[in-house]
Amino acid sequence: MAKIFLKCFGVFGISSNFDKGLVEAKNIADLIDFLNECNRGKEKISFVKTMVYINGDHCNSKNTSLKDGDEVWLLSTTDGEPKPKPKSKKKKTAKAKKDDKKTV
Repeated sequence: MAKIFLKCFGVFGISSNFDKGLVEAKNIADLIDFLNECNRGKEKISFVKTMVYINGDHCNSKNTSLKDGDEVWLLSTTDGEPKPKPKSKKKKTAKAKKDDKKTV
């Protein structure tokens, strides 16, 4: 286990009751597990909803190993969220179509 400095931004800091401090973890997945333990009863944090930076470099894998002294930033993002489907337009009735032709 590496001793790292973790800083949580946005909703992660609020919902997990942890914004910054020293943490022991072997990889990013361990950090996310740690935050989910801190925020019991609230929405779980997942890697796909997270932007991760290690020592200023973007991290693309939750299995990335950590070393003593690493500084890790976790930021919430909306990427990966399902987007709501647009509401379909109502079809015009035969009477409305007839009225449109009259106005032309």
